[in-house]
Amino acid sequence: MSKLSCPACGSEDVSEEQVEESLNIAYGPDAVFMTIQHACGDCGFCGDFTGDNSAIINAAVHESNTSAVANILKTLNAQGMSLAYISRALKIPMKIVTKWDCGDYSPEALALLRCLVTFPALLEIADNNFDCSIKNEQSEVNCPKCGKELSLKAEKYTDGSFSRSVVPWCHDCNE
Repeated sequence: MSKLSCPACGSEDVSEEQVEESLNIAYGPDAVFMTIQHACGDCGFCGDFTGDNSAIINAAVHESNTSAVANILKTLNAQGMSLAYISRALKIPMKIVTKWDCGDYSPEALALLRCLVTFPALLEIADNNFDCSIKNEQSEVNCPKCGKELSLKAEKYTDGSFSRSVVPWCHDCNE
């Protein structure tokens, strides 16, 4: 095995240190992993000289994201939103939703699930053909200014349709 050399100056005077790090994963456990940090004794350049840390970090994040998907689906189910309801409301084949439950998900699915658990009213809106006047009583998002419960607002176009962006806003603060 050849000795590791510094990518900046070519020196073989390289030290290696293992460092425990973590990343916060929304709705999942922190991704905890050990990275290897190299340092050149001659020029002082530091970093991952072998490029191995990316795979280590990606594996830890994937494991935490898989737990996040399970946690989100469990939370939604506890709120009365079963896999069948999610499938029907979002018009996504049950086969796909079942894959999420088995840990087979895409980054887009994870982002969608995070939005749904953060704003559960979106599922009810989706189930009502995206009629934004429907309000989910389980949604308790409060105005940071006055503390009152926020409503969901969508821009209505002249043809009667609504914009796809649904944002929480406060009646009292008009924000």
